[in-house]
Amino acid sequence: MNITDEETIILTEPVGFTCIPDQMREKSIENGFKTNILVVGRRGLGTKTLINSIFNAPLLSSHRSDDINTVISELVENTVKLRVGITTCHKISARKEVFNFIKAKNEMYFEEKKLVFGHINDQRIHLCIFMLPNDSVSDEEIEYLNELSEYTNVIPVVAKADVYTENELSDYISFLNTKIKTEKMYSPIMSVTASEEIHDIDGIQVRGRRYPWGFIRVEKVLDFAALQRMVVYENYEDFHEKIDNIFYTNYREEIASNSFDKTKMYRKLVEQMKTIRNKKFEAKKAVLEKEELDLEKFLSATKFTSHQSESTE
Repeated sequence: MNITDEETIILTEPVGFTCIPDQMREKSIENGFKTNILVVGRRGLGTKTLINSIFNAPLLSSHRSDDINTVISELVENTVKLRVGITTCHKISARKEVFNFIKAKNEMYFEEKKLVFGHINDQRIHLCIFMLPNDSVSDEEIEYLNELSEYTNVIPVVAKADVYTENELSDYISFLNTKIKTEKMYSPIMSVTASEEIHDIDGIQVRGRRYPWGFIRVEKVLDFAALQRMVVYENYEDFHEKIDNIFYTNYREEIASNSFDKTKMYRKLVEQMKTIRNKKFEAKKAVLEKEELDLEKFLSATKFTSHQSESTE
């Protein structure tokens, strides 16, 4: 696992987290806002482009490995700070490692919460964006996606969806819905196209993709704009509340259950040790009683023989 040190980025293009509700902004005015996002999916689906487009900042580079990597950045928009941790993993076979990673972050939070004083550095995963391929999806990817929904808020995203016609995309999403446990997902499947390139269109600087047949402004097509609003500010509070009230609560209950199971195991072990000790004691007692009985018999026999000898004399 690789972690890149925090970098502060002053946003020149607004992303919108200043729209977070006033009461939350006032509450977090000192330390800023924090959110941790996990992005998983096979390599080549445009993870870097999507994340950098969502936050209007170069958070991810192309040089990261396929293993678990975390980049921590502080974004500043109109003096409001957002500390965002982006963790990526592109190995579908590494889901066990990813699950353990999420659990480890919960454990760190759990241990810090025990402290009476001190600032808590919340490193829990508040949201997972699962990148679905735009051609075909494997059973392993579907299993991975469904399992992840037991650990955190999951948004399934069809990447590079601009290759489809409207009907083709509708059919593909309908197919995916037959495979995915949609009731476990944070949101329905979203389809996006993204771009890090800024183009001058009639004197206006816009983010989009240029093709021989025309230009796509990513904010105006598919679900990119809705996903950006959801991730950056509209659902910020809801993500955190669901982590606290559902996923982290489940983790704590699991910890308590395991602790209870260990207590029962220790008690059972103590009882077994007592039983073994009692059995050994009873066995030793029986041996001693037998030896005592044999000794009494021997002494009785010796006394009887001695008495006979005296009578003969």
